[in-house]
Amino acid sequence: MDMKITESGKSSPRVFSCKGPTMPNLTNFPSEVLQRIFSFLPYSDLFTSTLVCRMFRDNASVPVLWRRFPIPAMEISQDDGLDRLLSVLQLPRFRKIQHLDLNRVYMAIKKKGGKNRPVLAVQPPDDQSKFLEVLEIASNLPLTWLNLSYNDLPSVFVSSPQFLSRLILKIPHVDLFATCRGASSDFIGHILNSYTETSALHTLNLGGCDLDALPTNLVTKLNYLTNVALEGAFMTMEQAKAFLVDMAKGSKIKKLDANNSYVFENLDPDLVATALNNLEHVIYYKLKQVHLFRFLQVMGRNT
Repeated sequence: MDMKITESGKSSPRVFSCKGPTMPNLTNFPSEVLQRIFSFLPYSDLFTSTLVCRMFRDNASVPVLWRRFPIPAMEISQDDGLDRLLSVLQLPRFRKIQHLDLNRVYMAIKKKGGKNRPVLAVQPPDDQSKFLEVLEIASNLPLTWLNLSYNDLPSVFVSSPQFLSRLILKIPHVDLFATCRGASSDFIGHILNSYTETSALHTLNLGGCDLDALPTNLVTKLNYLTNVALEGAFMTMEQAKAFLVDMAKGSKIKKLDANNSYVFENLDPDLVATALNNLEHVIYYKLKQVHLFRFLQVMGRNT
């Protein structure tokens, strides 16, 4: 600390200000420079910056800085309700958010009471309308990934079939894991039936879904996507065969995740080997030895 002498001859500490030449005053920086600095901060520090002053608040709240923020939607909805989640999603800073995880926000089954004992929960009558409001907000965001896993989408589809399909088809990557386990898969059929080459959707996770009630011609439309996850999904033998026949002829799928699924195990090894060798990346731990042997033979021949 520097010292200075007063008229009385007594010394007193010299106080330096952040506005002096030794330290730049951040409030004098142009907004674009300040926002560039804020872009390097972790979200916890970015939020703290909004509490410093009005200028910091305005620049640290710019939506582009929050586009990858992981909104804890499940925790908010389960602890404080869907009303609170709605108010969070409507904050101006989240207008450009790209990734939104809404899994377990509107479940048909919830855990209550004792240890790991799930029981059917009666949803409050206005919860479905609030969940639809959440989805409406999501539909107006520039999302590249949306996770709707474990939600009660069959009941939402009954009330708003067109809306749900339009929402999912406009987002490149959508997770629907376990959304129709033991429930109707009509909404998935509607999505696949509405899919066209102009749809933005290219990555779809249908793991844990019961797909056996879907028309076979809709199941084969999965070949129009780039990445498909069927981990733990259930299909009929006829559906699986038709899916692979189309895949063997030529599929857009580059990556297939069929881990923990038995959908292909009883099919002809030549068909399985030919179809899967058309892909760039395959995850399938349940492959029988005869299927694996034939798969490697076809791979060797093709390379």
